[in-house]
Amino acid sequence: MNLGIAAHITAASEGFARYDARLTREERKAPENGIWLCSDHAHQIDHDEKAFPVELLHKWKQEAEDRAFEQLLTGGRARVEPMGGELAEALQYLRRHLGIPQGEDLTSSMDRARSAAERHIETFSHQGPAHAVSLSLTAASSRGKSFTHVEMAAALRSCGILDLVGEPGQGKSTTLIQLGFELLESGPVPLLVPLAEVGPSVDDLFSWMASRQAFAGVRSEDLKFLAAHGELAFLLDGWNEVTPAARLALMKTLRALRREFPLVVICITTRPQAVAVPFVARTIHIETLSDDQQEELASRHGSVGQDLLDRVRRTSGVRDLARVPFYLQALLQVGDTGTLTTTKEGTISLLVAQHEGIPERAEQLRQGMLGQHRRYLGDLAVSMMRARTTALDETEARQSLRATNTNLLTEGLVQTAPEPVNILDTLVATHVLVHGEGDKYSFQHQQFREWYAAGHVVAMTRGLPKEAGLESTFAQEILNDRMWEEAILFACERLAVDAPGIAVVGQVVRLAMSVGPMLAAEIVYRAGDDVWNLVAPDVEAFARAWHQPDQVDLAVAFMMKTGRAVFAGLVWPLVSNSTDQIQSEALNLGDRIRPSVFGTHLRDDYEHLEERVRERLVSGLIFGGGIEGLEAAFDLAKKDPSVTVKSEAVEALLFRGAPRQATAVLDGADDEVWRRVADRDYFDGLTAPHVLSRLIGLQEDDLKANPSPARNLNRIAHRAQLSGDVTNLAAILGNEKLDLRADYTAAAFHQANSVFPEVVAAAMKERILAGLSLPFRVQGYLSPQPVSEEAALSRIVADSQDIDEQTSGALFLAGAGIVTGMIGDFLALKPKVYANGMPTAVDYAPLGLLRDKISRTRPEAFVEAVVSFSAAQEHRDIEALADLITCHGKHGTNEKMDDVSAESRRKLVEALNGWAARLLSPGPPSRHDMAEVVDAMRRVPDPSQMKWVSVFLQEDLQQRDALKELAKAGRDQAALNEWRTSHTLSYRQALYEIGTGEAYEIAKSLLRHPEFGHDAAIALRLIAMPALLEKRTTSGLIWIVLRPHLKGGRASPTCRLMPQKAYWT
Repeated sequence: MNLGIAAHITAASEGFARYDARLTREERKAPENGIWLCSDHAHQIDHDEKAFPVELLHKWKQEAEDRAFEQLLTGGRARVEPMGGELAEALQYLRRHLGIPQGEDLTSSMDRARSAAERHIETFSHQGPAHAVSLSLTAASSRGKSFTHVEMAAALRSCGILDLVGEPGQGKSTTLIQLGFELLESGPVPLLVPLAEVGPSVDDLFSWMASRQAFAGVRSEDLKFLAAHGELAFLLDGWNEVTPAARLALMKTLRALRREFPLVVICITTRPQAVAVPFVARTIHIETLSDDQQEELASRHGSVGQDLLDRVRRTSGVRDLARVPFYLQALLQVGDTGTLTTTKEGTISLLVAQHEGIPERAEQLRQGMLGQHRRYLGDLAVSMMRARTTALDETEARQSLRATNTNLLTEGLVQTAPEPVNILDTLVATHVLVHGEGDKYSFQHQQFREWYAAGHVVAMTRGLPKEAGLESTFAQEILNDRMWEEAILFACERLAVDAPGIAVVGQVVRLAMSVGPMLAAEIVYRAGDDVWNLVAPDVEAFARAWHQPDQVDLAVAFMMKTGRAVFAGLVWPLVSNSTDQIQSEALNLGDRIRPSVFGTHLRDDYEHLEERVRERLVSGLIFGGGIEGLEAAFDLAKKDPSVTVKSEAVEALLFRGAPRQATAVLDGADDEVWRRVADRDYFDGLTAPHVLSRLIGLQEDDLKANPSPARNLNRIAHRAQLSGDVTNLAAILGNEKLDLRADYTAAAFHQANSVFPEVVAAAMKERILAGLSLPFRVQGYLSPQPVSEEAALSRIVADSQDIDEQTSGALFLAGAGIVTGMIGDFLALKPKVYANGMPTAVDYAPLGLLRDKISRTRPEAFVEAVVSFSAAQEHRDIEALADLITCHGKHGTNEKMDDVSAESRRKLVEALNGWAARLLSPGPPSRHDMAEVVDAMRRVPDPSQMKWVSVFLQEDLQQRDALKELAKAGRDQAALNEWRTSHTLSYRQALYEIGTGEAYEIAKSLLRHPEFGHDAAIALRLIAMPALLEKRTTSGLIWIVLRPHLKGGRASPTCRLMPQKAYWT
């Protein structure tokens, strides 16, 4: 059923609401100036321009579009309605204009175009990755929820234009192809356009598409016919790859396309740092590969792929690259050939070779840099290292490239050097460099920068004299700078392949032991046995001289980092020590345990160690041993008969992201290990169906045998998080035996609330209604629940004699109707309580309890209820209502009521202004009543209130002056007491909270008033403070009004304006 009405945001004709003379006739008719409303609001906005300004209507529209877009992406109620028959009827004239044959209808045109589009997209899919996964996508409107190209296809037609953004290699083209295949099923017809192939002379994308081989038999006019009906989607791939020369022409073409075919759908891919796309579009971001997606890709390459992924994940620096689809695919393809690399340098080399091996990129690099691209990249990397940065600005990058050109020309390697700007463009276009914000250039990943910089280290070390010492340039500028450590390690791995290189690495190790021993140890490990055989005597002597016998010192960390078995006799007694402190310190020393340093001890002596020593050793190797330590611990855990060792190893392996190894340990374990793992409930990451089924079955058996709700809350919450099924969670949260205040349930309860707040809120409401135990501050868990008018809530609120957790929760859930009844009761009770003057504490207690109850209701419900009394006439009712506003939610602190909507705030301001007007008639109001209204105004300060604040302030000061004279003349004690009651703080704060120019002038005019001058000065200071802080750095003087100097209670006639900087006296 359609109950909506199309309304204008700015009026179509002069004289109507929000007319904007600056808009053209076309802009007034444009969809951007329309808003879809119910009939009531459509009428209201056209008859109350003040209440519904342009900004508010645009905000409504944006919020509604955001909600609909979010629901389309994440499975909500929103849907895209198909175009009605009216559109087809209205576009009949196009058939003749475009030469569409009479026998051809829209459906047959779509079928022919769809077949051609499918053939076209398939040609691109063959060029993409052989095994693609559905990547995770996010958008600002999806509030962190991820979705895939399937949901993106559903949302594309609704918003018209989408901007798909991803880093290089992250899968933009693949996702666009997947989107195209999805649109072939759901519509509109997808036309995939690689923008890099569209030349600057192309001004008609329809003709360009029709000229593709796959579209033989489909005319450009046929495509235009579909576009006019909204049945065509242009998938534009690679806005970042469009050359500057072609970009301007393409912008004009695309804008004309949208102007002439407003229903055409467009999705355009680009990088985050690229020039903005030529449309205002909703942006969708491609996320990096999750662990599950990495596993899915690796599993398609068999055991080799999974082994390689395990190794990559545990290699620092390379681990991040596995989250980028291009790099992971490249490594997996290499793994398929069986040539798995064993060094980190070799891994990066493979990635570089794969990247450069793509024929199109290889040709671009050859033509753009005459085959010298690695030389340019190496020099850029060195410039970054020397500047201690990961990115160079354009000037610095060009200077580096000019220097490289000079060297290449001098060496005779090129005859004519390319321009630096062209080199940068080519390196960015081939995805080697990233052109980021602020015109800065960086490598795709920091590891590539260090890999290219390693070439400079290789050149320096090859030319290093044999007698070079710590005074050498290499030692001073490279070896002594931590920035170069990874580049040094890459260089040493690269060099250690022949006798001259091995000798050079040996020299570097000897120098490094004097500069950075841990770097020397890492080189010893990564450079291989040939280097070790060369430097072993020197390294061993160095370590033994450094080490204090039987002490866990840095020398032990050095020895473990080398991974050399010659140190086994010193290291093994420490890591296998039966003293907890010594063993723990040894296992946690440094950043890497290489199990090869233990020699044969793991094989020969491990099984003779005590159980607790074995458990700590296995866990220590998993957490601190890299891939080698993890594999060694895995082998030990499989063979170890201990339940404790195996179960702790499973948890540690899962924490390190090694589910295959954890599964293997479990498969060889006895029932008690399985029960221990199930009981501990830590098996995130396990995916093998037989393992999950058995563990969950054990948990279910335990639930039946031990039905304690507190014991099982954590387990059920965890299972709900894994499965998404919240049935059991809702049931246990409603269990009457569950004590939510107990320490042992608090953590599980908070975790459940963080993942399933709606489920927890619903359960807390049921517990409130049933009178069950509740957590502390239960209202903090109830926000997802709407307010309610249920009679049960009303009874809880009315019957409670104090405000316990049940009452607090009921008050938070109470709807405006319940709150209205409470306010009515308050207005009726207050005159009775004060009938005989100031009541006693006992007499006031029922009124105070009701006041506190009202103050704990939800803000929106309270405002709706209190403004229903906006017609109140009696001064006592106005005072009481103002008091309720003042104390609501903030316990009398008068903080601004920021937790209500703009519409509720507007209504409350209007109610307060109306009450203020009524206080002035029929006679002068009491000072107390005026102050109460002013205090309430401070909760929702608004410029419209200044009229009443000013009038009330003047009235208060006049009445106080009269009271003072009355007290002096007749020694009237009542008058004296009333005179002593000051409300100046209320007015001072109101002036500051409203903070307008009018408030400033009123405070300024009262500086000399004997009763209010001091407060006026403070108000002026508070109003002026933001401007003063903004101008603190300026050199000029700021004029501020100083506090009047009081003499005998009156303002000094010498009070004057004085120049000051940014302080008050």
